[in-house]
Amino acid sequence: AIIIDKEGRTIHQSKVDFGAIHGNASDGINAVFGGFTSSAATAGGVLVVNSSGSQKVIQNPDGFGAFRLATILYADAADKFIGYVATKGAYAIDIIGNKITPIYAGADAFQCKVDYAGKNLLVLTLDGKLRIFELSTGKLIKEGSVISAVNATDTYKPVLEATAKFAYIALPASGEVAQISLTDFSIVTKHKVSTRPVKLALFGFETSAGHND
Repeated sequence: AIIIDKEGRTIHQSKVDFGAIHGNASDGINAVFGGFTSSAATAGGVLVVNSSGSQKVIQNPDGFGAFRLATILYADAADKFIGYVATKGAYAIDIIGNKITPIYAGADAFQCKVDYAGKNLLVLTLDGKLRIFELSTGKLIKEGSVISAVNATDTYKPVLEATAKFAYIALPASGEVAQISLTDFSIVTKHKVSTRPVKLALFGFETSAGHND
């Protein structure tokens, strides 16, 4: 990876071979990229580039196969990097210990998102089950069914985002966004939004205070 400044000038030359990059995230000092470590795309890992110019590759776990972590996330509050690919699941990327370990290993996770604060990881699987992992410990803290089962071949699948209090799931089939309480999955409010919502974004902040409080 060649590091350039905002003027396009080369600051640091490439020091490692790494290709087919897909997915990246940064904590402001380190940038992490998913990709392949072999020209035949038979082995993968992540490239870690530090602002100092240092570069290293962390290999995928043994037995991972010819897959790359195509989505890289950074959780701000937990100060953790996460790699995700639908065919393998979600993995913690330890850039200090130089290892990648499973958080949820499975081929049925079609949505994987960090909550707005960067504290927890939420994984939505094809059976309609939502799992919440505390990133500081890696522990599963809650799981349960929140939507109907999803067909793996569907062109438009539900889309997940989350805050500290709610999971929001866009449902293309019904034209709604389901707002699900993270403390009680049975508390669901559905908002009619469009014919087929396929994107979802969070902005602003969340509060329980009223306008006159």
